[in-house]
Amino acid sequence: MARRSHQAVRKGTILLGLALLAFLFFTKATPLGRNRQEISPFDASLQKHAEVNQDVASESSPPPALDESIDVYDEHDSTSLPERGLIGSIQLLRLYTQLQKKGAKLICLLYGTEPTATQWTDYSDLASWGWEVERSNNANFHCVAEACSGVDVGDLMNGIRMGWSHAQATSHMVNNPKGGSVMTKYDATNALYNNVHWPADGVLVSVMNYGPSWTVGNHQGSVDPWKGTNGKALPLPQLGQWSDVVFLTWKYLTTPQQRANLRWVFRREIENDDTNNIIGYVAKKRNVGKARPSDDNDGPVWALLATPNLRGVAWLLAQHKADMGERTVRSIRVWNGGSEGDDYTPSMLLEIGPLDGGDQ
Repeated sequence: MARRSHQAVRKGTILLGLALLAFLFFTKATPLGRNRQEISPFDASLQKHAEVNQDVASESSPPPALDESIDVYDEHDSTSLPERGLIGSIQLLRLYTQLQKKGAKLICLLYGTEPTATQWTDYSDLASWGWEVERSNNANFHCVAEACSGVDVGDLMNGIRMGWSHAQATSHMVNNPKGGSVMTKYDATNALYNNVHWPADGVLVSVMNYGPSWTVGNHQGSVDPWKGTNGKALPLPQLGQWSDVVFLTWKYLTTPQQRANLRWVFRREIENDDTNNIIGYVAKKRNVGKARPSDDNDGPVWALLATPNLRGVAWLLAQHKADMGERTVRSIRVWNGGSEGDDYTPSMLLEIGPLDGGDQ
């Protein structure tokens, strides 16, 4: 009898150990994606805006429902999207929950009356903060237009490409927390914002974007490591957000009427792991590839909106209402733009429209 009891205890101990190993594997060892360098992430420092504005949305007042949908219109490869969402780790669920909450706050900023306007309104501020631009007027993205069946985005020919690089060190007087002001040097971060614009059609294609936080964090700044002689991190340019740089560019290229008519924003060939995993998770959650997605709730859309590759668009609209009007993200289309094999590079198309649901 004692021998049987001993064997039962031993068997129970082994099963408990196996369960513990499985838990550790899925919560710590399971990666969220390939260890690939991000090709087109928005500036990671946009996260601080969400932290500053965390109190805008309360738990008791949920954001308004939206007239949006999630669609996949690459019928030949739609199943590759939810496959990415099969990574069923607790890590991915936590990321989805976190971004869902941040996305709800972003929606509240778009629909709310809280003051969110940015201080940057003058195109000349870009040069004064060390940004240099290369312009070309013949960018051709006709292949992208062809992929968007049933969507009127124009022919996407002869777009205006504006490639901004933070290549110059500058100095500015800034407020001293202890009182007064002090002259502060801002070294070049080598950040890059490369986007193409069609002002008359209201279209923006985001091509390649590395924000200041990303470049210095990946040892690509003009100073490496990004520290001063005192060992503290060097300051980043105050004018450095993707949303601010893109707005000042859009304002410069457009008439007042065109400025308030931004209709479509493309995010192409995304390789940011967090964004790609959330795309897969949402695609799986919405049954993409098996049936038409349902619009039973807005949570998945909020999670997508808060990903590194989309939240800059939300801030672009939220912080520039005076010039661009009160606008929101009406729909998000997702498709896999990669070739056959393991080249997983989703693209997204955001439809922008007035808050009241009226015509553009």
